Amino acid sequence: HLGVNQLTSLPEGIFNQTTRLRELHLNTNQLTSLPEGIFNSTTGLQTLDLNNNNFTAAACKQLQRALPSLNSKC
Repeated sequence: HLGVNQLTSLPEGIFNQTTRLRELHLNTNQLTSLPEGIFNSTTGLQTLDLNNNNFTAAACKQLQRALPSLNSKC
């Protein structure tokens, strides 16, 4: 869980070695965007919680299009 940490950004490649990651909670931070392709290596990711951040509606839709098989919320 990385939620409720006042994160404003995530570095590129942070999840490159996380193929077994199933659930990721980044909720209640101050994220406005994420690096393109940040979740490309997270092949096992099933749930991504991005609620209560500062994403624009367009950024949120872009994430959901990029990760259509996930139960993602932002």
